[in-house]
Amino acid sequence: MIYRSADLSRLTKQDIEIFSALGIQTVCDLRTASERKSHPPKIKEHDKIVHIPMQPDSKMPSKWTMFRMLVTEGKSLSFTPIMKELYQSMLTERKEEIRQLFTLLSDQSHYPLMLHCTSGKDRTGFYLP
Repeated sequence: MIYRSADLSRLTKQDIEIFSALGIQTVCDLRTASERKSHPPKIKEHDKIVHIPMQPDSKMPSKWTMFRMLVTEGKSLSFTPIMKELYQSMLTERKEEIRQLFTLLSDQSHYPLMLHCTSGKDRTGFYLP
């Protein structure tokens, strides 16, 4: 079984109980180092967390950059080119990370497994549609 999730930094006590009941063997975190540092998972006692960052920190737009884009471009702002570039860069610049991810996914001893990024929709959704 593979579970797909957003980041695990906002888990409530009840969420942690549910997480524990699922018997997850491995958590695969696709976030950058800075994302992990600023929003660490609340499952620190989990002994099998694998970090496979699918974007370098330098490629992630800051919150300030995103805010500035929204203010300056408003309704005319299209995220399509931004997301297209993100997905293309994951394929062209993260080949080793993709290999690591699929090696992990192909090993049944890691199951049940939870795969997540920040929102659980872009990086995670790219690999688990």
